[in-house]
Amino acid sequence: MQAIASLWCIPVVAAFFCSAMSGMAQGQAFGIVGFNNFANLNDAKRIFVTDDTGTMIRAAGTDYRIALYWATAGTTDETAFTQIGDSTGFLTGSLAGGFFGGGRTIKTPTPGPVLAFQCRAWAVAYGDSYEAALARGTGIGKGPIVELKTKDPYNYFETTPHIGGDAGFRGFAITIPEPRLFALWLLPMAAWLILRRCN
Repeated sequence: MQAIASLWCIPVVAAFFCSAMSGMAQGQAFGIVGFNNFANLNDAKRIFVTDDTGTMIRAAGTDYRIALYWATAGTTDETAFTQIGDSTGFLTGSLAGGFFGGGRTIKTPTPGPVLAFQCRAWAVAYGDSYEAALARGTGIGKGPIVELKTKDPYNYFETTPHIGGDAGFRGFAITIPEPRLFALWLLPMAAWLILRRCN
């Protein structure tokens, strides 16, 4: 019976091998990474929200979003990074400051290469994307650039790494203006608009 079971494994392994080789031959190479930081979560890995008064709270719920950006290994120019996949909100309760965005599959020249990554987050009150909030100059935060080897999808035995598990990953804060200061900033703008209409 054991010999028969072994015989059944041969075509399965052969089919998997042929599929992998076919994909690589067609230039369909990919790298996979997990977009999360909730495993072994601690304050060094959490994302916080802070205002000009220095008050800090853990980012939680859908009022804040975080997205993953990637570039080739060795890239330090942040403008060269590209967002991969949709952004995600934050976990709540004891897991506040953590996020779970699922897996990200990136088309690459070779299977499972080392790539550079950066997490960028923002308050949705200031835009529907990091770039929109960046244009307003507030309500944003970003982590350090980290490099890690992605999973080779053709290697069945290789596990998928996750961003938060990388030794270089560090939590960061989304900075938003303190409400009173933000209101003071709006007053001259409102006055200018009123005067413009009167004229």
